[in-house]
Amino acid sequence: MPSFSTFLSSLDSDVGKRGKQFEIFVKWFLKNDPEWSTQVESIWLWDEYPNRWGPDCGVDLIFRHKNGEIWAVQSKCYDPKYSITKQDVDKFLSESNRAGIDKRLLIATTDGLGANAKQVCDAQDKKVVRYLLSNFENSDVDYPA
Repeated sequence: MPSFSTFLSSLDSDVGKRGKQFEIFVKWFLKNDPEWSTQVESIWLWDEYPNRWGPDCGVDLIFRHKNGEIWAVQSKCYDPKYSITKQDVDKFLSESNRAGIDKRLLIATTDGLGANAKQVCDAQDKKVVRYLLSNFENSDVDYPA
């Protein structure tokens, strides 16, 4: 069974391509992870989402929770040593702070979260759940080779 780090190393070295590959992986992951698969009813990449309100401005995926809630997802495929900044999450928080979105998920390949990013995520009226590198490393999912 490949580790998460082995899987990450298989992604393209081009940052743009790597980010898109990671978004596709996140869709797969949320449907296949033993924990998330019990919660996710339907999931779409942003461009597939039938109710999208415009171009991609920070929301990478949308999923419908089995309880009916709609979650906006931002995926960040960053170097594990990088700390997510407030600027990195501002567009996502702004774009997903609208009617029709119940909760938000920030999913990233780093455990680093800058103090200002943490503060702004924690201060949101709509909850921002974080799923970070250590969560991936502790998941019981069989990562693709």
